[in-house]
Amino acid sequence: MGGLRDAAYFVPVDDVDFTTPPTLGTNNKVITGDIILKATKKWFTFYFTKGTGKIDYTVVGERDGKSFENMAEFNVPGGDAANQAVIDEILNTPGLLIGKDSSGNQLILGISKNEDNSLNLDLPVYLENAAGTTGAASADKRGVTITMKSEAPHSPLHYTGSIDVDDAT
Repeated sequence: MGGLRDAAYFVPVDDVDFTTPPTLGTNNKVITGDIILKATKKWFTFYFTKGTGKIDYTVVGERDGKSFENMAEFNVPGGDAANQAVIDEILNTPGLLIGKDSSGNQLILGISKNEDNSLNLDLPVYLENAAGTTGAASADKRGVTITMKSEAPHSPLHYTGSIDVDDAT
């Protein structure tokens, strides 16, 4: 079964404490350990309509300069002012995005690995598009379709750590 579950998590790169970055484990593809956030910072939760979330990764570039374009897309229902405020705030903001697939794997965009398999935040995810609509009365669903994009020398990494959504820590 494809797709993402019903939430995605975003945090600005500036809110991440990368003093001691997590490490790569299995197949140099799985991030082990937690991504630590600065004091009072948290991951923002985007609830989205089940069945509308996905992460795509595509090889792009010239014959001898290939890389990946990693894209996440999901539909946030309604016209909630709080969600619209977050979208306004993350416009042009480099960040990290986590989506959990239907098998429970957490895929992360915006963190990449170096040739020595250490991790960096040099290729963050950005808001690519936020197409919103009030929808026609009985014909359309209302909400915002969010597309986020990052480039990396690899497909999305897997993340097994925690996602801190409580800003009290």
